[in-house]
Amino acid sequence: MNDDQGQNGEMTQAEAAEMIARRLDEHDRHLSRLAAQFAGLQRVRNELQDLRDEVRNATSHGALAAAIGAITAQGSTAPAHDEAIARTAHEVATAALASVPRHGDATVAGIGIRHEDGWLTVAVGDNGPRGEPAEETETFARLEARVTALNGHLIRASTPGEGTTLVVGLPSRLTG
Repeated sequence: MNDDQGQNGEMTQAEAAEMIARRLDEHDRHLSRLAAQFAGLQRVRNELQDLRDEVRNATSHGALAAAIGAITAQGSTAPAHDEAIARTAHEVATAALASVPRHGDATVAGIGIRHEDGWLTVAVGDNGPRGEPAEETETFARLEARVTALNGHLIRASTPGEGTTLVVGLPSRLTG
């Protein structure tokens, strides 16, 4: 015999009320979990929007271009070549930063710039678990052609669940 049934197989009013109360409690717990998940997603969405705004602000005010230009200008022996290098590095970094929101739920993004032994290296990475979307392939191919024309290299590592990193290495001085 079912616990929710009386002697003749019918549910008593008290049993029905208890069953309804149990089900309402289950629904309340489920709604609470959904509300917590929604709040978490909303926080991540807000953080991504803030990150997008910061990237747009930095690139629109030329801060990234100025930093890359200043680094390549140190010890320069070929200004026109280094200007092309700085423009290319800026374009790669800007494209990589602009793609961060498309990598899905990224909460952290970073950029590193190094000038060492005649090479300018710029790395941009994020922790977006979805990886790189297919629509970025055309952009990557265009940037890779431009970097290769300057005798540089462009490496892209995109692992679903772990994030995406783009590293560009460019010779910052003409070499014999």
